Amino acid sequence: MAAKTSSVYIRLEPGVKESAEQVLTALGLPLSNAVNIFLKQVAMRRCIPFPLSLPEKHRVETASLSEDALNSLLEDGYQAYLRKEGKPARDVFREMEKDYGI
Repeated sequence: MAAKTSSVYIRLEPGVKESAEQVLTALGLPLSNAVNIFLKQVAMRRCIPFPLSLPEKHRVETASLSEDALNSLLEDGYQAYLRKEGKPARDVFREMEKDYGI
């Protein structure tokens, strides 16, 4: 007799898992069922079952910001830098050169 279940082990960013579980719990859907639904759709459609695209770039027109708003954005960026979020520009450019032949 064939097994009725199979295990899959995946690594997730903790915040992503927690955020998704909050939504799924509100929907009454366990995470394992949501993953099962996703994989069934992949198998049935033979593709990722939703469009994949890069997010729209969020441009900030600094001329339209007040001095306080601009300072707040700059401070947010600096704090993210101190938390070591993001990447050095040279690394980003190297990745772009590699990935896109730029």
